[in-house]
Formats: sequence, C-alpha cells, structure tokens
Amino acid sequence: MTKTLPIVGITIGDSLGIGPEITAKAVLDDRVMESCRPLIIGDRRLMESMFELIGRPGFPVRWFGRDEAFACEPGTVSGVDLANNSLIPDEETAGKAAVEYTYYGMQLALDGKIDALATGPVNKANMNKAGYKFPGVAEVLAGAVKREYVTLLIDPVYKISLVTAHVALKDLHKHITKERVLFTIQQTWEYLKRIGVEKPRIAVGSANPHCGDNGVIGDDEIVAISPAVEEARRQGIDAAGPIQTPNIFMQARSGKFDAVVSMFHEQAVSVIGNNDFTTMTLNLPFVRTSVGHGTANDIAGKGIASPKSMIQSILSAAEASARGIRTG
Repeated sequence: MTKTLPIVGITIGDSLGIGPEITAKAVLDDRVMESCRPLIIGDRRLMESMFELIGRPGFPVRWFGRDEAFACEPGTVSGVDLANNSLIPDEETAGKAAVEYTYYGMQLALDGKIDALATGPVNKANMNKAGYKFPGVAEVLAGAVKREYVTLLIDPVYKISLVTAHVALKDLHKHITKERVLFTIQQTWEYLKRIGVEKPRIAVGSANPHCGDNGVIGDDEIVAISPAVEEARRQGIDAAGPIQTPNIFMQARSGKFDAVVSMFHEQAVSVIGNNDFTTMTLNLPFVRTSVGHGTANDIAGKGIASPKSMIQSILSAAEASARGIRTG
C-alpha cells in the first residue's frame, strides 16, 4: 500500500521580505514534492508575482478561498488565498498579513486539516506596527495554545535547544531559572527519544564566561543551571553541565552528546555559523518548523534569495509528520 504523503502548510511570512520568493522556489524543489503535499498559505496575487519573478510565470497552483474546503493531491501544489495583502504593501499591512497566515495555518493544524506547519520569516517590527506585540512566530503560536515552548535549532551537525530565545541580553538573567532550564532539558530529552535516540546524552551550557568562575562573574550557573542539571539527572536524564563555550560545542560536534541546551539565542546561532538551519518549536500540539533566518529585506524582490533553509524546514516538517513524531 502506498503511504499517503503528509500535507505541510507553508506560510509565506512577511511580504516585504524574501518569504514569498523562497516559498515559490521551495515548492519547485523535487525533494519537497516527493516528501509532502505542499499547501501555500498566503496571498494569490503576491505568489503569482513571485513565480513570475523566479522565471516560472503561470506555475500551476490550485488556489482555494479562506473559507473553502481545499484538496491537496500528490505531485501538485495547492494554496489558500487569504487575499489580505497587496503587491506593494506598507509595513503594517505586511505585518498584519503575516500574523494572519500564522493563525490560519495554526488552526488548520489544530483541526487536523494539515499534518504539519512550516512558517516563513516574519518582521517583528512590522508585526508590532500591526498591533501584535510578539517577538516572533513561536510566541504567537504558544500564546494561542497557552503552552510554554522550547525552540530547537537543527542543522547537519548540531541539535541545540534554547532556554531563552527572543530575549534582550540585558534581561537574560531574569529568564534563566532552574525551572526554565529543567523544562528545556526535559523537552529536549523527550524529542530525542521520539526521533529514535535510545539513550539521549544532553550537554547543558553556561550563561557566563568561564561558567561564572564560582560566582565571581555571575551566579546563574550556581542558582539555576547546576540545580536544573542535578534534578534532570535524578529524573533519569543523562545531562551534563554547565559546560562553557566553546568546549560544549566541540564535544557535541565530536559525538559525545546528542544535543546541547544553550542559554541564549546568539550563543547557539553563532556556533552554527550560517542561516541554513531549521528551527522546530517543541511542546506545541502540532509539528511546526521554520527557517533559520530573517526577512532579508535588502534582497527582497531581486530573485536571488536562497530557499535552502525553507526547503529544509518543509522537509523536516514532512519527515516528522510521516514518522509520527510529535513535538508536544
């Protein structure tokens, strides 16, 4: 019996950035078409202009209205036209539309009408101008379903989960608590178990230089990180730390650990060193992945944006769904 390909909803992100372009390029990729039935969630006129931009004018997408029952057939691309944008929107319109794509995709996932959701890059400033006071899409989704979440970064070398994600550096210490570090370790361990790692080994990073030097240059390691690691170990989780940078990533790269728990966003992203990674949001009631980069407004509309991260995001969502892997 032929296995049914999962339906992956793909939101196009902020229309002033590269999201629509990389969405158009991604659904042209053979690997995407072989792994899932893609459903674009966006604006039809805008996407038709994107296919024209990348040299595929008239590319066949079967479009449906926002209140219309849709169909997704293998080997074809479908789309839901929310008709809420324009070819040259202002920042507020673009921000509002991006959030509407997100909410619509989330509802399809919650209703079981799609199997996973891959989201395009959004512009946080534009979202805020439209009245949505969120620092990112993960917060939009987690707030809607009233769940705490963990961001997991995935690339060919590393799996890195974040204790804090979209938090200003000056506020980090407020968010690095024993409870939050422990929750991140637990979510990381559960994800690794779901993807088939029999005995996950997790490295937990530090927040301060030299792990705080016994409290001389910061006490997060003493009051939050070490107690969380100890509690995780009492729960049967193979966790080690705190381990300072760069040692923790060197050890993970060598295969000593299956995943790293990092205290903050830039610590993790700088180690990966490129924008081709994928993010997965853990503890949502559905699979959600996203690109590892922003809207890149400086190259939007030029037809030169790389779809690599978007393709990987869609493939990761399709694989998780096809294998029955849940993230929450």
